[in-house]
Amino acid sequence: VSHILIKVADNATKKETKKAYKKTVKIRKSILDGNDFAEMAIENSECNSASGGGRLKYIKRGYMPKEFEDEAFALEIDKIRDVVKTKFGYHIIKVYKKIPEGQNPYEDARDFILKYFQMEETQKRLNEHIAKLKEKAEIEMFLPQIKK
Repeated sequence: VSHILIKVADNATKKETKKAYKKTVKIRKSILDGNDFAEMAIENSECNSASGGGRLKYIKRGYMPKEFEDEAFALEIDKIRDVVKTKFGYHIIKVYKKIPEGQNPYEDARDFILKYFQMEETQKRLNEHIAKLKEKAEIEMFLPQIKK
């Protein structure tokens, strides 16, 4: 499985959430229009897997958020369906290969498990840091707001 993630913070406003969704939809459309999935992941994904073209290797139920897994396991190979929302943000998912369920050797899953927990811990710490910065911040607006 490969994916492109556009993050949405736990404390994101409706405007920020909508902006992330629109960005994800735009990226998905460009892929459907012929742009390479891996290149779009490298350019846009906010996941640690971006540098590898969004590649997560094989996934097994129980490792990823339920919404992600439901979409990934329902997808046909090389197809892209709708944008998927999880606790991390919005995902575009592509399945490259399916293998029958079985027990993967630890060596095959070790890197994925490590990256998954590192990503989760990094996101948690980042959200905490942002919250602390917002508490301390003194923000002054010098330019008028532009309405769209």
